[in-house]
Amino acid sequence: MRLFIAILLPEEIKKYIIELQTKFSYEDIRFVEKDQLHITLKFLGGTNENIKEKLRKVKANPFDLNLTHLGVFPTKNNPRVLWAGTSNECFQLVDNIHKTVNPRSLNDQFHSHITIGRIKKIKDPKKFNKLLTTDIKKIKFKVDEFCLIESKLNLDGAKYKLIERYKLG
Repeated sequence: MRLFIAILLPEEIKKYIIELQTKFSYEDIRFVEKDQLHITLKFLGGTNENIKEKLRKVKANPFDLNLTHLGVFPTKNNPRVLWAGTSNECFQLVDNIHKTVNPRSLNDQFHSHITIGRIKKIKDPKKFNKLLTTDIKKIKFKVDEFCLIESKLNLDGAKYKLIERYKLG
């Protein structure tokens, strides 16, 4: 099983991300479907460990996040992923998850974001870069749980299945 830990998004955020996708629809981008939008906290990959039991031990309080800006990975000169950044309040949760799940390994570098789409080709770099620098709505949303999700790869991309929810607080 390919597993990851994520924050699922409220409907208001999903709708806004879809609005952002339409602004970039002239480009050759494979957009994330509305029901697949999330913030990945940690990718676990294939794991045989008793991950559900470990995740039940994670302690953190609920918190608020808000959208901040648009960006790309890995670089502006070679964009492969278009994303919407979020504020940093989830770092404590990410750290607690890491310490609980894999305390002896180095903590992965974490960048809080929502993947909007995977870039195949930029047709109009000037327009694309201008859109990247436009202000986005700083919508605030409450995070009171995180989830364990299974990712199944298909020819048309990954499909996600919710395995378990973990309440904060």
